[in-house]
Amino acid sequence: MLRRNRFFIMAFAIVVLPSLLGFRVLSAKDTASDQRERARNAADVLSEIMQIPEGGIPNELMSRAEAIAVIPHVMKGAFGVGGEYGKGLVSHRLDNGHWSTPSYIKIGGGSFGLQLGVEATDLVLVFTDRQGFKGLL
Repeated sequence: MLRRNRFFIMAFAIVVLPSLLGFRVLSAKDTASDQRERARNAADVLSEIMQIPEGGIPNELMSRAEAIAVIPHVMKGAFGVGGEYGKGLVSHRLDNGHWSTPSYIKIGGGSFGLQLGVEATDLVLVFTDRQGFKGLL
């Protein structure tokens, strides 16, 4: 039993602590060039997804969208304990029907359980309800 506890403590020290330190470094203030790059990446992801003939976001859904968030290259990693982190943009529809100026957002989370691996995903969230979008805020 003692060996098992040592294993989990070592796994925690090897995987989680560097992750937390990395998230702290990544959460530092972005420079203007970082923000421009993030906006460019988000625009590229959205335009690529909309151009997919059979798998893009349907126009009917986009016409009902109250808000849209685009988070390119969300990184997920796990070795028993997992975490995910990503930076992107979000914009919401104003009362006059136009889109707001995009705001910069960060998402992150953690998990625990039987898991192992690393993955990068482009994440696009389409909110069709204002209450759902308020939950993001």
